Amino acid sequence: MELMKRTSLEKTDDVAETLTWKIATINEKGLPVESSLADYIALALRNVDGELAYLKDIKSQISDREKFMKAQAEKIKLGGAAFMLENGLEKLEGEICSSITVTAAKEATETEVTEEVFTLLVDEAEAQELLIALGKAEMRKVTKTKTTEATPAKIKVNQRRVAKAEVVESIEAA
Repeated sequence: MELMKRTSLEKTDDVAETLTWKIATINEKGLPVESSLADYIALALRNVDGELAYLKDIKSQISDREKFMKAQAEKIKLGGAAFMLENGLEKLEGEICSSITVTAAKEATETEVTEEVFTLLVDEAEAQELLIALGKAEMRKVTKTKTTEATPAKIKVNQRRVAKAEVVESIEAA
C-alpha cells in the first residue's frame, strides 16, 4: 500500500478556509508558500483518488461475489431438482420452509411469425421527390437548439516524475 499523509482538505466543507489556514501554517514554518501549497493540494487530491480507487476495488469484489452467489443459487436449484427427480421426489415438506417442489422442465421452441414489412424500391431521395410531387409530403426547415452545461473552473494536478523515495522524503521534511 502506498504511504499517505492525510490533509485537512479531504474532510473540509470550506476549502478556501482550509487553504488560508495552511498558508498561515506554511508561513510559520518558513517554507516556500507556492510550492508547499501546490504539494498540499496535490497530496489531498491523490489521497482522495486513492480512496476512490479503493472503493472501486471493493465494489468490484462485491460485484464478483454477488455474481458467484447468484450462480451458486442457480446451481443449487438445478442440482437439487435433478437430485429430487432422480430419486422420484416431486415435493419435500420442510420445518423451516413450507415445501420444496420441482417445477416442470420446458423444452426450447422456435416459432416463426410472418409479418408485412414496408420496403422502398427506390432510394430515399427519389421517394421524397415523388411524395412531394404528389402533394403527399413537404420539406420544412426545423431549428434545433443544442445546449451544453456550464463547467466551473477546477484544479488540475500535473504530477512530477520522481521516485517514490524522493516523495516520501519531501513529505517528511514538510
